[in-house]
Amino acid sequence: TKPKSRSLCMANPSAYNYTTDIFTAAALRWLETGRTASKPFFLYLSYTVPHAGGWGSWPRAPEDGNPVPSDLQYAAELSWPEVERDHAASVSYLDARIGEILRELERLELSSNTV
Repeated sequence: TKPKSRSLCMANPSAYNYTTDIFTAAALRWLETGRTASKPFFLYLSYTVPHAGGWGSWPRAPEDGNPVPSDLQYAAELSWPEVERDHAASVSYLDARIGEILRELERLELSSNTV
């Protein structure tokens, strides 16, 4: 079951899990409704992630105390704190949503006439 507070703050809790999804869906709908390549437009999309907090600073050393390599060649072998992994996942998820918008701009042939 969903917490009551989620039902209160979400427009449609069964369709979306995060504000990132809600914002992306709204932006895609906005692009679809009457935008033309002949008239420049500006879409300001202010996502709330990864600024929601809950993560630490960039690690200077992993939990075992060894320095983090600057080229991250062995990053998969390092023990990253869970909070840092969560932050990286949040950034990756946001990047994928921005990719959706960029693909839609290309599909609608609007990418070359934005402000």
